[in-house]
Amino acid sequence: MRKNLARATLHAYNKNADNYLKKFGNFEPYREKIELFSQKYIPKHAKVLDLGCGPGGNARLIRERVPTCSVTGVDVSQKMIALARQLAPKGDFIVEDIRQFMPDRLFDVVIASFCIVHLTDQETAALLSTLSKGMAENGYLYLSFMEGDGEGLERTSFSTEHIYFNYYQTNRIHRLLSQNLFEVQEVLTEDYVEQDGSITQDTFMFAVKVNN
Repeated sequence: MRKNLARATLHAYNKNADNYLKKFGNFEPYREKIELFSQKYIPKHAKVLDLGCGPGGNARLIRERVPTCSVTGVDVSQKMIALARQLAPKGDFIVEDIRQFMPDRLFDVVIASFCIVHLTDQETAALLSTLSKGMAENGYLYLSFMEGDGEGLERTSFSTEHIYFNYYQTNRIHRLLSQNLFEVQEVLTEDYVEQDGSITQDTFMFAVKVNN
């Protein structure tokens, strides 16, 4: 069942990558959060890992704000990676499932922008454990997700094909981060208006990797 959900999600993103870029490539609320995080938490010459990097919008913004840093982007969608290589040509982009990605170096900063929303609770716990091992001490994590309960296939504003989404509660993510040696520095929220007029709360957490 999980393989079918992942396959459907990948198909939707490959088919609608251009639509996604048009919708979210310069989406102001998300751009503002990345810019704020870059200003406060990404040092010069940092090695940055962008998980679920999509079409490269975050990588481009980060390089604009901190031009001396390096960015490695990982995404399972070949079409998204192709767009990212065009949008942020100075980045290093890899086609790989973030659930299987194992960092081959210690990263100073990790961006996980709305990627865990396509993972199950167990997969998210495993990912945070992997990130903790693959991050330098005092490195910073940017993590965003949608607040709520439940999971399932949904259609979106950029895709008529179904995509798997999982919703999280801030206190649950806070506990997972603490268990994996992350200390939350800031929590920001933003209301997102869905197609039907309902409101979904987006949550943005900035955390630091602490000593054992």
